[in-house]
Amino acid sequence: MIRYIFLIILTFIGFSSKAQESATSTLSIQINNVQSIRINEQQQNVEISINTIEDFQNGKSSNKSDHIEVMSNGKYEIRVVANGHLLKGDSKIDIDQIKLTPTFGTKGRSTNDINFFAVDLSLENNKIITSTKGDIIRSFNMNYHLKGSDQLMNSESGNYNTTITYTIIAL
Repeated sequence: MIRYIFLIILTFIGFSSKAQESATSTLSIQINNVQSIRINEQQQNVEISINTIEDFQNGKSSNKSDHIEVMSNGKYEIRVVANGHLLKGDSKIDIDQIKLTPTFGTKGRSTNDINFFAVDLSLENNKIITSTKGDIIRSFNMNYHLKGSDQLMNSESGNYNTTITYTIIAL
């Protein structure tokens, strides 16, 4: 009998149950600085041949299209440094006889967010390119110009070499 009374009360009064209608979770995304830089594989060696009187007087250039390719998820700077003067045995050509001039390559669009700095090569890091925005892929042309000079005119014939290092850093 008590059972029936309890059942009648529940029927008239009703009962309510409440299920959870919402839940939350925290989403966290961490963005780290990611930069990469590489030299065009076909342009690992840059050669400038001095063959004429005009070359000795005026210097000579080697323009490398899409020479440097970079990726950066934020602002960046590209620096350049030589590991030493141009050497051939005991003979040398001062590294500041080489002027580097960067320009836009074919990858990425031209933009006012990028600044170029023509520099004489040195044994110290020099800023050559800055960007106030990141790039998924961007290439830069590089003009290597050997200046005409008395030092060049009086240098022993042969191949003079050094290593140049380009570095990308986050700003």
